[in-house]
Amino acid sequence: MPKARSAPPAASAPHDVNRTRLAASRSAIALFIEHGTSDFTVKQLVSHTGLSERTFYRYFPTKEDVVKPAIAEAIERIGAAMARRPRTEPLRDSLVAAFIDAWVAVPIQRSQALAQVMNETDSFRAVWQQAFMAGASQWTAIMAERLGLPPQAPQVVLGGAVVAVSARLALENADPRNGSHAGELLAHYLTLLGPNLFSVDTD
Repeated sequence: MPKARSAPPAASAPHDVNRTRLAASRSAIALFIEHGTSDFTVKQLVSHTGLSERTFYRYFPTKEDVVKPAIAEAIERIGAAMARRPRTEPLRDSLVAAFIDAWVAVPIQRSQALAQVMNETDSFRAVWQQAFMAGASQWTAIMAERLGLPPQAPQVVLGGAVVAVSARLALENADPRNGSHAGELLAHYLTLLGPNLFSVDTD
């Protein structure tokens, strides 16, 4: 009688893969922040995250890619934070509040420390900047919804791009040692952009 074959192992569900990838990303970022540097080999990151080297490379083709899921998740939380803001609140105030709320899972001080680490090398700096520019679509969608404009409207396309850059610069230039907070810096940057970008003339 032929021996029954074992069923092939079930493929990991997409949400399980994403959860594992995000957990590894957060773990690597915590390591960078703890030591104040990204100067770790892939073997060290593999050991720290608990992944096999093969799995690590499947999730993160390059060492620099390891930070992308956690950064992307924080940027995505902005939309949820924005939805909780009162519609009567000025748009600039809502954007700043959503920015601060979105980083609650990763305390803003740790995010500021991460920003410093990400600017340590050209390769990590490029990934850091790309992550924020990829998040510009999130800011664009938020502004379009609040202003009642189509997503392709020049005002919201420009607004999404400059808010994304402003958010990144706020994290990079904040310094907890002198009381400089990323949220306050973002508010200052958006004020410098003037009121016209964040309102619609209804006359």
